[in-house]
Amino acid sequence: MDTQESLEMAALCLSDDRLNFLDRSLWDVFRDPEDEAFTGCSLLDLFAGLDRGSVKQGVAGKISTLQVADQAMDHNIDCIMLGCAAILQHDFPNRYVEDACFTPVSLPVTRRYLEVEGLSVKFIDYMATWPGFVKDWTMNAAG
Repeated sequence: MDTQESLEMAALCLSDDRLNFLDRSLWDVFRDPEDEAFTGCSLLDLFAGLDRGSVKQGVAGKISTLQVADQAMDHNIDCIMLGCAAILQHDFPNRYVEDACFTPVSLPVTRRYLEVEGLSVKFIDYMATWPGFVKDWTMNAAG
């Protein structure tokens, strides 16, 4: 779907009173759409700007630092969904609440690091297929 079709589909969903929540996975909330007609407006701005009545709206997409989380929440949405940030630090929301200066871990990370975070070997193998996510070598338990 192109951006216009996606906006129309989202608007249709948001106008349905049977819907309680719409999750918008945008890959990168602050990226401009590829469609030239929407240049200069982030994906988050486009989708958060839709009339949604009583439907709650959440977004996901490269929300990996406290600053980006705060910026996303400032866009008339109800919640953010964490993908990679929660994979990398299972307690990301708690760290956010406890320490305003919290700095998330940087990529790439080691397999051992992901094991300590609770990921299975199979999932780590999958994450290793993402360029720049998993280092090829391992470190000690602290790594």
